[in-house]
Amino acid sequence: MIVNSDFTARSGLVNMPPPMRSLDGRPPTIQIQMPISVQDIAASPDGTNLAFATNEGLLMCHYDGTQRQPFLTYNHVSRREQMTVTFLNNNVAMSGERSGALHFCDTRSNDHVHRLHHSSAINGIAARNTNQVTVSGLQTVALYDLRYLKGKPKKVHNEDCFQCKSTRMNGRHTARKSCKHMVFTPTQPLVKYYVPEDRHSQYYTSAGKSIVYIPNLDITAIASHRSGIHQTQSNGRVDAECADRVTLYQSATGRMLQSPLSEMLYRSQIRQLGVHQSDQPDSIFVCTRDAVDEWRVEGV
Repeated sequence: MIVNSDFTARSGLVNMPPPMRSLDGRPPTIQIQMPISVQDIAASPDGTNLAFATNEGLLMCHYDGTQRQPFLTYNHVSRREQMTVTFLNNNVAMSGERSGALHFCDTRSNDHVHRLHHSSAINGIAARNTNQVTVSGLQTVALYDLRYLKGKPKKVHNEDCFQCKSTRMNGRHTARKSCKHMVFTPTQPLVKYYVPEDRHSQYYTSAGKSIVYIPNLDITAIASHRSGIHQTQSNGRVDAECADRVTLYQSATGRMLQSPLSEMLYRSQIRQLGVHQSDQPDSIFVCTRDAVDEWRVEGV
């Protein structure tokens, strides 16, 4: 299943081909108009469930190809903006927030749980298997094992909060637990990846996968987004070039791999990463504003 979005300032138009074909052999397109901003889209492995990360929470959709229009339901994960979403399996979707919170949502019960908290704003999520998840933040990347997570992440008082500082008395913290400046402690990862400073992301990209997992080689590819050279045009307008990169990591150890792809500097913004698996060596697709590059994994 292939899904894509067209964006305006406050609404998203989603084009969704169902798992059936029209009389001319081409898959028909279902358009969904939503009065909200769509940040990311994900489809379940069997293609019957869709999840939309929006500026008002997570929106779920079940569509088997027989309905004239899919049925949309809001999953009240959070009223905060969801930045990215992907599926762990056919029924469980994972969505990440700017705050670092990662939620797991079951499409069968419309329920959710806050299982882990990443150390920086979440920019991408990839499932290594049904038990392990790689989370990419703007500055940090980590691999988490869901089997060792115990309960909901704990909240602690923010050291920068004036209210918390002013309520210390006789060495005992007396600040109220309802202080709005309390923060979640980052979850301890199984593996913390080494991310060089020049590969930290400086901003988000909308409706694009910035992380993909290649199971045959146990490699994770992550795109980083940075501003590059500023050029002044003849009309006085200043345009900023991109300095985007794709970094390959050994998923089990977090070690950065040397490859021609890792050394490539993209001056056009990377919009999407994709993987093609076949009898031939696996390919990584890097989609930018201007072109689509295919890299064979055997050459990395």
